[in-house]
Amino acid sequence: MPNTTLPSTCPACNGTGYESLDVLCKTCFGGGSLPVTGVDRWAMKTAYEASITLSDMVDKINDITDRCNDIMDKCNDIFEKVNV
Repeated sequence: MPNTTLPSTCPACNGTGYESLDVLCKTCFGGGSLPVTGVDRWAMKTAYEASITLSDMVDKINDITDRCNDIMDKCNDIFEKVNV
């Protein structure tokens, strides 16, 4: 998983992932410190947002899996009691 934490030291990102100035620091996205413009800036913002969305989806899938496992454990407990 890519690191989606943005350092607050990059003034162009302000820790949000969105450019607040005309240039966006690649430092905010784990790259170098060269400013980028145009398509590069759009692509980096889009990639950052996609990584956040993917991370959220993985978290939700893990939560659902945990809930299913809990339900299966409870069902197994009931079956054991019935079969005894």
